[in-house]
Amino acid sequence: MAPYILRKGRSSLLDLKDGYLGLDESIGAHKVYFVDSNSGANGDGSSFDSPFNTLAEALALSHADIASGSAGWAARNVIYYKGDGNTELLTKLADKTTVVGVGSTDGNGSARIKGVQTIAGTYNGTRFVNMEFIAASDTVIGMTLPTECGGIEFYGCKWLPGGASNTIALRATAVTALKVIGCEFNGWWNVGWDTTCIDIPTGAVHGVIIQGNRFNNQVGSALITAASSTSDGCFFQDNTCVTSAIAIDDVSDNLYVINNTFVVGTTNADNTGTNFNILKAARNVVTGSNGTIDTPNMG
Repeated sequence: MAPYILRKGRSSLLDLKDGYLGLDESIGAHKVYFVDSNSGANGDGSSFDSPFNTLAEALALSHADIASGSAGWAARNVIYYKGDGNTELLTKLADKTTVVGVGSTDGNGSARIKGVQTIAGTYNGTRFVNMEFIAASDTVIGMTLPTECGGIEFYGCKWLPGGASNTIALRATAVTALKVIGCEFNGWWNVGWDTTCIDIPTGAVHGVIIQGNRFNNQVGSALITAASSTSDGCFFQDNTCVTSAIAIDDVSDNLYVINNTFVVGTTNADNTGTNFNILKAARNVVTGSNGTIDTPNMG
């Protein structure tokens, strides 16, 4: 069989059979660590035969390694994480570190972590691939990324509410170069993220890319930005959003909103189903509950 060729500007890693897992993240890595949260082991993290038991252990070691000398400054470490929903409450990330979910969760080919992930401190270049994040039943915000973080990226990840009190999946305050690509935000059993899947509050952000995601949120928005949020070169592109609420509420009017599909629960979709800057929008389609299809550059 002839090899599949990725073509610049036309192809995506999701076109590959294994999606983002088609990349071997360990190639060129400075250090590689292994975590199995089901094992109960307290190993040295050198392999799945001797894994760390928590992701926090591996993140701490990776962060220290990157900062330890010039060999790590231009490098990237990799953590392979295996687990199917054990509770872990992360407060720290790791610079220039990729966390790859492997194994399976409930028959799905990804790894899951449960709980509230409230990050404190400044981190740059943390990347999550093929991870599922499920909130605890009493969680308000699933993951909080604080001011001054940069280059935090999510590829092929899933975000799941754990109960009726969940309001926001991911809050990123002034996080430059945030990327959320090829992810799924799911509401299930009529439980969703009551406010929004992604929240960008006040502060300056640049280079944010939210692309190729599926937002099936039932009761809340896909994205909300604050009026005081300022940005340059930020894109909400190629997403599918299904909700009974307003699908996108870009109060900042700074996002480029391009080539998205919105299915909303309002009958007058072009007035109440979306809100974004018409001068920064193109090729968006909105379907309201009355079946009317609009192809708007509207806000």
